[in-house]
Amino acid sequence: MSIRQYLIHERTLLGAFDSYVHALVHAKPYLVNRHEAALDELAEAWLAAGGENALEALNAQWLRTYLADAPAPDTLSQALNDFYGWAVRNDLLDQNPLASCVST
Repeated sequence: MSIRQYLIHERTLLGAFDSYVHALVHAKPYLVNRHEAALDELAEAWLAAGGENALEALNAQWLRTYLADAPAPDTLSQALNDFYGWAVRNDLLDQNPLASCVST
């Protein structure tokens, strides 16, 4: 078991988004503003719809519906693919749970 599995902050959806954006500042600073805004809007909509603030709770079916009406679906798809890749690399998830519904 990895030490990262004990980090409560990164087990929440908001905490994981926050940690991802923090890592993005160092790895891909040119993407920070776009990805942070897209993920913040998604998180607000998810929580407003009654979604749980847990990393593994984001529902692929809900995400497909949200992406269809998202203000910038291409940016959001890119942000989600990058975020889930980061989460898998950091042992927060075993795989990208949304790979079947998020295009690159």
